[in-house]
Amino acid sequence: MEDEDADDYIEGEDYYPYISSFSEYLENFNEETSGSSIDDTYSQYCDDFHRNKFGSNQNFLSSCNKVAKYLKHLNKTEFTTDRFKRCKHLNYLLNSNKVYNTIPNYNTSTLINAYEELTNKIKHPCYYHIKKINENTLRKLKEINNMYEYFNKVKNSSTSCSTECCSHASSCTKIYDSYITSCNVDSTDHLCNELVNFKSEYDNLMQSIECEGVSKILTPPKEHYSSITILIPLIIILVISIFSFIFYKFTPLGSWLNLQISKKKKIWNYLQKESPLLYNSNSGKLPSHINTFNIEYQSNRNQ
Repeated sequence: MEDEDADDYIEGEDYYPYISSFSEYLENFNEETSGSSIDDTYSQYCDDFHRNKFGSNQNFLSSCNKVAKYLKHLNKTEFTTDRFKRCKHLNYLLNSNKVYNTIPNYNTSTLINAYEELTNKIKHPCYYHIKKINENTLRKLKEINNMYEYFNKVKNSSTSCSTECCSHASSCTKIYDSYITSCNVDSTDHLCNELVNFKSEYDNLMQSIECEGVSKILTPPKEHYSSITILIPLIIILVISIFSFIFYKFTPLGSWLNLQISKKKKIWNYLQKESPLLYNSNSGKLPSHINTFNIEYQSNRNQ
């Protein structure tokens, strides 16, 4: 069963349902990690990683202390219901933000592994969600996240939507259009579902906004005509043909049809033969008034 689940899993699928909240989570992360104060609860682990894995490089130590501080913040009971979502955002942040994944002489995988080890050391629930995201998946996540960031700027505009606001609206529609073409109305993957949700929110907002050249209603996912839908009529035709053949060859219905066809042929042939005879017979007879005239003429001539 685990192997089957692994085969069905699409990397990135478990991010899309929550990506609309990433802007909110990022704001909370920045608020909690701002300032120079260090939380001693987890900072000792960062010191150990700093010495043992990254030598004298201070960049990792600074980033690690911020992550540790935020992890402690997520342990609060107020985040019990959405901690999972915030952990997914944290992993996205670590993978996408160069401040946390770019240090000279060290690759991204090494840094992500260090953050994963940190969550493991402190037995944090986020441990199961901190991992390296492959480049293709990360690119998609960045673009969808950017789409929502553009949209939020339009939504939060304090004045009527003008040049910059309309530019943001145009940018988010371009990202949407580049992905919706791969979605069908019956798509079940989370990316397509999220795009459908975004379309609904966008369409409602844009009814009250005027931007020249920017769509008020986004393109819906395309209709999907599956191969099964196409095959059904063909299968029906094939089944009817087979049963018709069976009835014709192996049941009294076939004999009865042959008899009726034979009768029709005989009648037709008979009519074809009789038609010339009837024509000749009719053409040889003269009208009665012509015959009468001829008799009278001959009688007068003999006198």
